Order: sequence, then C-alpha cells, then structure tokens
Amino acid sequence: TRFGFRLYTFSGTTQDGVFLDDIGAVGDRFLSGLSGAVTREQHLGASGSRPVTLEIRQPGTDALIEVVNLSLSANSAAPFAFDTTASGTANLVFRAPGFLSRRLNGVTLGWNTVLSPISLPNGDVDGSGEIDLTDIDAIIGKYLEAAPDPVATPEDVDGNGEVDLTDIDIAIGNYLLGDE
Repeated sequence: TRFGFRLYTFSGTTQDGVFLDDIGAVGDRFLSGLSGAVTREQHLGASGSRPVTLEIRQPGTDALIEVVNLSLSANSAAPFAFDTTASGTANLVFRAPGFLSRRLNGVTLGWNTVLSPISLPNGDVDGSGEIDLTDIDAIIGKYLEAAPDPVATPEDVDGNGEVDLTDIDIAIGNYLLGDE
C-alpha cells in the first residue's frame, strides 16, 4: 500500500521579525482512479444479468492484486469509474459470464487513468475461453426454451428471455474467437 502526504497550516505568527508557520502533515492512502466503458456485445438483457468483473493483476507473475465488481448501468458502452489502492503497472482482465474475457497488459495506474473502450464478445456459453462448436451445440440443445434466469441459462446469449435463432447467429458470428 502506498501513502501520500499533504501539508497544511493552522496559523502563523511573527516573532522578532521572522514569520513562524504552524505546519503539519497528514498521511493518506494513495488511490489510483480508473475509468472507462465496457460493452457486452449483442446483449439485450438487464444490465446486471451478466455482471462484469475486473481483475487487477501483477505484471510478470500475474498474481491477483484486486477484483472489482463493476456496477454497469447499460449493456452498450456502460461507463465505470472507481478508486483502487493498486498503483504502478498492472494487467487488467475484464470478465463476464457468457462473454470472452479481454486483457490489457502493462496499464499504468495513476491519479486518473482512463481506458479505451473495452468490448466483450458474446457467445462463450461454456466459459471455455473460445466460442466453438460446443457453444453452438449447447445453444441448439436449448432452442426455443424460455430463459427467465440469464445466469442459469447462458444459452440465451442475447438475454431476451428465450433461446432463439438470434442466439445461434451471435455464436456463429463470433465462431473461433477466443479470450484476449
């Protein structure tokens, strides 16, 4: 954990022609600000139905430093902003159930780090890190079933409440994409 210090003054006096200032110091935890926007591609369901997490990892060892649950208000280009005690250079990994993850390596965390928009491709139903025939087969296996719970029914790729042709089309459109 890093700390920053602030100097402050209460008052000053003049004695024998010399100004004397009452100066103090306060230590505060150093916080890095991180902001950006995440898009869950081709997802129509409620924004909280497939939550996005951000893993902050140590470069080189990839050791986990912090996990942040992003509270996103929309599915398309949903903005986020938070403070973290992590600082310096870090690897960032964005994850959401049913979506491929995205990794940004060597991000410098500072007072106000603004990331380029992040886009998470949709259709990784089984969470394998690749959209492949297993995902497409799983969607076809649930074809025309109602999907009231998007977490329990990842085959409803677009989150519209039913497994339909659109879900198959999304997975086929992203076929053979993998985690980055």
